[in-house]
Amino acid sequence: DDAATWNKIENIPTTQHYRIAFNPFQPDLYYGGAQDNGTNAGNKSTIESWDHVFGGDGFQAVFHPTNPDIYYYEYQNGGISAYSGGSFISGTDGVDDSDRRHWDMQYILSPHDPNVMHLGTYRIYRSEGHPPAWYPVSEDLTDGIAQGTRNHEISTLDESPLVADLLYVVANPQIRLD
Repeated sequence: DDAATWNKIENIPTTQHYRIAFNPFQPDLYYGGAQDNGTNAGNKSTIESWDHVFGGDGFQAVFHPTNPDIYYYEYQNGGISAYSGGSFISGTDGVDDSDRRHWDMQYILSPHDPNVMHLGTYRIYRSEGHPPAWYPVSEDLTDGIAQGTRNHEISTLDESPLVADLLYVVANPQIRLD
């Protein structure tokens, strides 16, 4: 009818996951950060009813490989919550609130030392403990442009599995190479 009438359907059996994570202490569960649906946990036997474990737009869940009481959930615009002592606390202490951040801000545990973390805004931050206390370790790695919703910020971050502190960074839309 040329879109004259609409039906709002809220129970569509699909989810758009940004990232999937594995918790080494719960090998039967996978964790997915979902568009508009927070972070959820489940597996193929619970495909119709994954548990909602954290709110917001869910992004990356990160689990400490040797301590089951340390993990992190991320939500939109670089919000990170750290699990500590039975509750969640801020996981972004030390990150400048005015930093340009990707919608899905990158943060990682080092494969060489799981107490070391890195995150990227338009620059790289480092933390060496839990809960994280971040400090910048780089200058602006982008061309320095902030344009409304099209900010230039880090969109990908990883560390070499062979060389500690060798970080790989991709910036959106470009990276400064000098």
